[in-house]
Amino acid sequence: LNHGKVRGPSEYLKLAERGATMKGYNVMQYFSSIPMAIISILWHWNRGNLTCHEHWESGIEEFPNSMEKMFSGGHIGRLLVKVGSEE
Repeated sequence: LNHGKVRGPSEYLKLAERGATMKGYNVMQYFSSIPMAIISILWHWNRGNLTCHEHWESGIEEFPNSMEKMFSGGHIGRLLVKVGSEE
């Protein structure tokens, strides 16, 4: 236990030095709030208060560029690549 290099913020001791605090959370801490959150999201969705943006690319050759956009933030919303034709 606790052998080797410590993982985590590299200057965490400065938090205590400066009287600061650091707090994280785990989604399980808010697990009981999930049903109400889903109801709220659906309520807003049904009233048109939420929009889902889509960014479309066409052709399998655009797949590598699309992957780059996905990780670099080069799009807003869902990123979709159309690789076939609708027949």
